[in-house]
Amino acid sequence: MWKWNDKRNQFYLHQFLPEQPDLNYRNRAVREAMKDVIRFWLDLGVDGFRVDAIGHLIEDAMLRDNPWKPGMFGVDSYHAQIHKYSKNQEETYEVSHEWRLLLDEYGASTKKSRVMGFESFDPPENIQKHMGNETYKNLHFHLAPFILDRNLNSSGILNWIQTQLRVSSLSGAPSWSVGNHDWGRVGDKGGPEISLPTFMIIFLLPGVVTSYYGEEISMTELPLRPDQKDKDPHDANMYRTPMQWDDSPNSGFTKKRIPWLPVNPNYWSINVKRQAGEKDSQLNNFKRLMKLRKTPTVKNGKLAMCTPTPWLFVLQRYLDGEAPIVVVVNLGTEMEVISLNDCSFSLPREMEIHTASPNSGFKTGDKLVVCNANDGTHCPELRPRSGLVLTSISSSASSIAGIPVHPLLTAALSLAVSSFLWKYY
Repeated sequence: MWKWNDKRNQFYLHQFLPEQPDLNYRNRAVREAMKDVIRFWLDLGVDGFRVDAIGHLIEDAMLRDNPWKPGMFGVDSYHAQIHKYSKNQEETYEVSHEWRLLLDEYGASTKKSRVMGFESFDPPENIQKHMGNETYKNLHFHLAPFILDRNLNSSGILNWIQTQLRVSSLSGAPSWSVGNHDWGRVGDKGGPEISLPTFMIIFLLPGVVTSYYGEEISMTELPLRPDQKDKDPHDANMYRTPMQWDDSPNSGFTKKRIPWLPVNPNYWSINVKRQAGEKDSQLNNFKRLMKLRKTPTVKNGKLAMCTPTPWLFVLQRYLDGEAPIVVVVNLGTEMEVISLNDCSFSLPREMEIHTASPNSGFKTGDKLVVCNANDGTHCPELRPRSGLVLTSISSSASSIAGIPVHPLLTAALSLAVSSFLWKYY
């Protein structure tokens, strides 16, 4: 959008808020100035950067108008246009390549690697170009939220994960996000009962993982009064209320009487201090999964996935000489039989429940007999919208050797990512 500026006596372009004028990245001086900004923060010791809305970095060289969507001509809406000339210009990938070279240069000189992730909701082919390849390296990982809404079935998850793995190049790493500041938290979008099962899937996939603050204690959005909304012009601040640390005034976030945004009234019951003392709280289960990420099986193991039923999703991480890890999630609204016959996983007869979501009907530490019955007879059942993480009771290598790959329902990935990326797990 073009907006007139009286002081400069000319129009300027902004794709978002008027307070956010677009920079002309076709100008070499602008590119060098931005690289100086990056150097400034690198010299202060930052580990990396997140690039927001990277597809909007550069506009068409001739500044041509975007075409309209059919039947939308003249509609005053961003979504009425086909953003042919204002997004994903080829020069965008040149800029991100320059940034990657700068980060690699600092990594080589300081012996401390730096990373740069990016946000994009564009098609997979654009994501892949932002990642680059072995000979033309771009950014390290892609940040986009993964929300288990009520319509996403097991095949939908399988396809999404396979797509993310496909677009992740050897110059970077697969990346998995849960909620974010624009989309909200997983518990608000998919329902509170699916929050922990989402972490079970995301945290145990190979690659980099990020989570929006407050999800680790099941914080919820807070619809704001009209007089409070003017503090965020995007009107998305219902997801951005203060972190809930304890049950003291303003949840221990600030000593001021009125914070910038109000604290959710449920802070008295949903807070870090309270959940830290509860064995099976969301916070402590979150920590358990993060600790599991540091095991050799998750860091260096292979991935297999399976969809035994339309609503039952199963993934396995396995590594020779280490105990296998299995995630089972019921995405539906009915009981699901836990039969892994179609998965072709080679698992111990009995496994231990490492983590159980509160609504699963199981408890952490319980033993579960792995069922491979064709008809599901006498197999354990999993409650709706719940999940389990299973680990081997014995770490005997014989229990995990020779794991076959099912030709239709599993996908295997052997991932070797530079050691510095694993720090960010």
